[in-house]
Amino acid sequence: MRKAGWVIVVLLFCATAIWIVMRNRSMKQISLGYQETLLSGIRPATEEIPDHVMADLPTPVIRYLEYALNGQNRIDRVAEYRQAGWIQINIDSCFYNNTVWKYLIAENTVRLDPPAFYWQALIHLGWEFWRKGWLLLSSEKQELYWTWMGAVPVMQRDEPQIKKYSLGLFLLQLPWYPTALVSTDYLQWTAIDDTSAAATLTAYDMKVTAEFHFDAEGKIVRAVTKDMDRMTDSGFIEEARMAKYVKYHETAGYRLPERIFFFWKTPVGWFSDSDFRLDEIVYR
Repeated sequence: MRKAGWVIVVLLFCATAIWIVMRNRSMKQISLGYQETLLSGIRPATEEIPDHVMADLPTPVIRYLEYALNGQNRIDRVAEYRQAGWIQINIDSCFYNNTVWKYLIAENTVRLDPPAFYWQALIHLGWEFWRKGWLLLSSEKQELYWTWMGAVPVMQRDEPQIKKYSLGLFLLQLPWYPTALVSTDYLQWTAIDDTSAAATLTAYDMKVTAEFHFDAEGKIVRAVTKDMDRMTDSGFIEEARMAKYVKYHETAGYRLPERIFFFWKTPVGWFSDSDFRLDEIVYR
């Protein structure tokens, strides 16, 4: 009897493992489809940034681009990068409910025209368990999707607030994609003073504005937007979002921040919820 019980346990374990593998293969096929759609119709990065466009930008933005572009003058159509870091997530189980920091690795594909990205991430939960999912912004849809072990769906959100959040995230991560910070049909700059300027991203019938702050060398040191809503269990809350950019270094021909720290403005002050490090990036 005991032997039969162990056989049942082993069979259940094998069946679960096979099911997880098949679900992960299915997710991979969906991911490949999203990736192909996002990259369709991309032109090579052969165009140069027009002189008159640079001349019309606010002074701190010109200073930043002269520093960040590092002598480059092409318009990149796509940026593909790998990142790692830490993110705060809520662990809700039968044992406890708590917000904890967890290690994350991710890949992001970003296109400029129109603004779109496909961010795929894996969060290590410990004991060989993980969450796997994506955040998608495209002309066809927006979606935040998480699974447990790449198999069991734990979240799927596609409300308009997800699209607005995604546009804000697109804007705040652009220091990793400096040629996208040149004025386009979608992005416009407004001067504030000698050390700050406001960038407004308009796409998909939505508008997101962030104030970028620059140091004396030209580097962007932080950006703040009030146009991103924080998602909670009870809905979305209007709160300011801040990004801080640190440790600039040369990579892929540009000068980019190595890390971006993200914060929410809560009633008791700024609350850090994620920290991303740039590991590798390719432009085309």
